[in-house]
Amino acid sequence: MTFNVRDFRPEDAAAVAGIVRAAVPYMVTTPEGVAWQVAGAPAARRYRFLVADKGGSLAGCGYQPCATERRYIRDLGAAG
Repeated sequence: MTFNVRDFRPEDAAAVAGIVRAAVPYMVTTPEGVAWQVAGAPAARRYRFLVADKGGSLAGCGYQPCATERRYIRDLGAAG
């Protein structure tokens, strides 16, 4: 199983929001919120998002804020 890890693109916002909601259901996450965190937030609150792409479908994402790192990975077996 090979993944292509790349930088987030604006068109990835909906898929990233879905992955985060699946991994952390209590966290309110929207595509607009993800896009804002990447591009619209003040510089000190901006994140660098990376996504794991498998054949054009996002399978995971991670981001690096100033102080900590968080990663969310979708269970590919359950994704069907």
